[in-house]
Amino acid sequence: MTVPESLYAVQIRLLMLLSPPRLFSKISKLDWYRKILHTWVDAYLDARSMRVLDVGCATGYLTKYVFSKGHQVSGVDVSRRMISRAKKENSTTAIDFKLCNEKELPFQKGSIDLVLSASVINITSNPAEFAEQVFRVCKHDGIVSFLYPVSGFTDADLHRSVRELGISGFSKAALMAWHRSAPKLLINEVEQLLLEAGFEQIKSKQFFQGMVVSVSAKKIG
Repeated sequence: MTVPESLYAVQIRLLMLLSPPRLFSKISKLDWYRKILHTWVDAYLDARSMRVLDVGCATGYLTKYVFSKGHQVSGVDVSRRMISRAKKENSTTAIDFKLCNEKELPFQKGSIDLVLSASVINITSNPAEFAEQVFRVCKHDGIVSFLYPVSGFTDADLHRSVRELGISGFSKAALMAWHRSAPKLLINEVEQLLLEAGFEQIKSKQFFQGMVVSVSAKKIG
């Protein structure tokens, strides 16, 4: 029996209302979501062991992936329920999960090699303050990369991508919900934030046929 797409949409809305950590855990198992995250971070995870910070870690999927590549990693999130679930789902690892606000990162100045943050820069109440905090904790030659849904990607673009990639069921409903509900930013908006915070060598890269973009930069000074 085929489940109507509308029922998946209702399921997502209910999970978002009643148990966001459970919803994020389900989304982290979706192929399209994992592919975006892996392609994004693999570009920065080199052979040397790095000190990595995952800001907005939710239930810790990306944090655990970075840890599995041999890096020392901390995951932080503003949600107590997300951090509780992250600790529970990753109890066998040495990952450091912390409850904190993205604008008050509890790490020493110049202590982090790589800061990763998915879908935070587009929802934080003060993006400039967040970028300044990331600059503070980055080491000399440290890198930051923000991943977020980009402005200009339309409903028609999404429907075309879904057809071409053969996405259906709960996976399609989750993707549609993200596209329609998540705040979006232009690439040059985030580039300007990083420039003003003090970063250099700013680069952008598109994912998922242009729906998602990463903006990355380096701390030279």
